[in-house]
Amino acid sequence: MAGASQRTQVLQRDPEGLLTPRGSLGHRAAGLAAAGTRVVALDGRRAFVVDVSQPDAPALVAAREGPDLADARAVVVVGRRAVVAGFQANAVVALDLDTPDLALVGRVEGAPGLTRPDALAVLDDQHVAVAGFCDNAIAVVGVGPDGLTWLTAWEPSGLFLETGPASECPTGEAPDAFIHPGALAANGEHLLVMTGARRYFAAEWLRWDGVSLVPEGPVVEQPPTFDGSGMDYITDPTPAPVPFDPMKLRGLVSATAAGTHVAAASAISNALAPLTPEDTGDFLQRGQGGAGGLTCVAGLALSPDGTELFTASRCVPEVGHLQVDGARGTLAPLPTVPLPNAGPYDLVAAVAAPNANTLVVVSASPTAEAGGAVTVFARQGAEPFAMEAALTLPGCDGKRAFPVGLLTLGADLYVADFQREGSSCVHHVRRGPAGLELEAGVTSPDIAGIESFDATADGRHVYAACYVAEGVTAYTREPETGALTLLSRFVRSDTRGAEFVALSPDERQLYVTSPVESTLVVYDRDSAGILTWLQTLDANAAPMRDAAGLTVLPGGEQVLVSARASDALLAFDRGLDGRLELSQAVEGLFDWPNAVVAAPDGRHVYVAAVKSSGVTVLRRGGDGCGGECP
Repeated sequence: MAGASQRTQVLQRDPEGLLTPRGSLGHRAAGLAAAGTRVVALDGRRAFVVDVSQPDAPALVAAREGPDLADARAVVVVGRRAVVAGFQANAVVALDLDTPDLALVGRVEGAPGLTRPDALAVLDDQHVAVAGFCDNAIAVVGVGPDGLTWLTAWEPSGLFLETGPASECPTGEAPDAFIHPGALAANGEHLLVMTGARRYFAAEWLRWDGVSLVPEGPVVEQPPTFDGSGMDYITDPTPAPVPFDPMKLRGLVSATAAGTHVAAASAISNALAPLTPEDTGDFLQRGQGGAGGLTCVAGLALSPDGTELFTASRCVPEVGHLQVDGARGTLAPLPTVPLPNAGPYDLVAAVAAPNANTLVVVSASPTAEAGGAVTVFARQGAEPFAMEAALTLPGCDGKRAFPVGLLTLGADLYVADFQREGSSCVHHVRRGPAGLELEAGVTSPDIAGIESFDATADGRHVYAACYVAEGVTAYTREPETGALTLLSRFVRSDTRGAEFVALSPDERQLYVTSPVESTLVVYDRDSAGILTWLQTLDANAAPMRDAAGLTVLPGGEQVLVSARASDALLAFDRGLDGRLELSQAVEGLFDWPNAVVAAPDGRHVYVAAVKSSGVTVLRRGGDGCGGECP
């Protein structure tokens, strides 16, 4: 059986390992355990037993609800007992599978390894291992006819930092300590412990000798590339992201016994590995075998003629390159454009294609002192892109560079340098005969947390979305030198966390999205560049929680918005006065959609989704593709 968001589905496996859906029960499942022809399931508030002896018609045969089962997602079966990790109850409980109400027949609490228990593994027919998510300990509980007995626990030493009363769960880096163990799996006498912190793929081995748990060392191998697409992103401009709430680490790791190995998976690296205490098999990562440069793709750039699409991945040091079929809008992978001299955790923060033979890339370097760089790639004819020039970005107001956005205007390149506290920067880089030169930019609290830009066609006005400064900051630009001068700030409560801006083609309106407030805000714009509020749309009017990516169709008739938390793309019709009205919501095609761009003729739309690590193509109206559609 498999747990889905709305139901529990029964799948039948053939000798080749292929799975076929056979039936389903209208209940979601957060945890599953097999008991012969019955399956014990948890849905976050109750436990229930499903008889799957007739897979086409699974039947509910027993159920129990109560505070002991609140937010529980781990269950194992030992004999005729279902053992459940009661996360909110701070207890492990045993339920009698022979009773229709799953009678409570055992409970242990108040001992190491039982503070927010979140994972279980059967060691043998009398013992179960328990991962204490909030006390960072692994307990062993005895399972007998008279109930449960706490026996022992492995408690690593080390200091932890308190995150505050919101989580009531310590966190922090410490040597020789499991930081929030979230998955367990037994392999004979050995027990694999996985955690959601400390390393991108954090797993350690313990050995059960029948009396105590003995540490045998970590799994030291790392996946080949970082992949943060499974992680939650910060959606509040304050406070600073450290210390973090450990509750966001729940569900990022999983492990299960698989023959002679343990199959271990981490959403932090989107990696799966077969493990034994003696050997680590090859890591398999999402994106292997697929188009390059799409792992947690967050940004897009379309060539001016619409024949090529470039992707910015927040997880891999290469630019994805896709060929666009102009008639159908479909995509075909081309060789990626790797960042020069990149470290394994460097990433592409932003990309632009100002003309057919030039690619401008902003990269970030989490593990390097500099923190970021601008690189220009060029090509001649059918040759691949080759590096033309590169420039390391300086720090911002005494802090290391944190580049996130890019604006190209002729020879001038502007890089948004996001800083969570104090002033942020606009780095001004100019392309010249000698390469890239750093010009005087802007450092100001007026652009705190700057995320993105847009500019008028003549380049005389630049608008910046400022996440922490809670609004839009407007600049005038000197065309000859590219220098920016503050024009005005436009701050409203509904633009707190502003992240994307887009001008309409006629430049009469500016549109702003805020993922923090889940809003789409419309401003009128006059010839002097001054903005006047016109309209605000929010998640009460449309499924746009965490409203993010934003574009106006080339003809100006619609505004498109991606909504990360709603996993939706929204189309708003644009009236003659610039006001918007929801026309369509496309849902269920992507996970955490971020960037959206439209083809030059407006017939096709491309959406980059971070957590589904892919680009989705949508057609607009009629047959859209101009012929037989795929």
